Amino acid sequence: MKKIGFLILLAAFCASSIALANPKIQAKHKGHKKDGKMINCTYCHTTAKIEKKKGYGIALINKNPFCTGSGCHPVK
Repeated sequence: MKKIGFLILLAAFCASSIALANPKIQAKHKGHKKDGKMINCTYCHTTAKIEKKKGYGIALINKNPFCTGSGCHPVK
């Protein structure tokens, strides 16, 4: 019974995480890879260390070495 409750909570957490993430960002990076890894929320917020806060602008992303280069945000 505890396992079923845990799985239900886990599913609810995953669903809410996807719903709250920015759909425009997800759509822009859908199917894209960098260094063989899928570019998704986990990649951006762990590997690229992008902060989870409103208004984190493209100017800051353009300075991030994980987000610049071929096929990614151009360095300006």
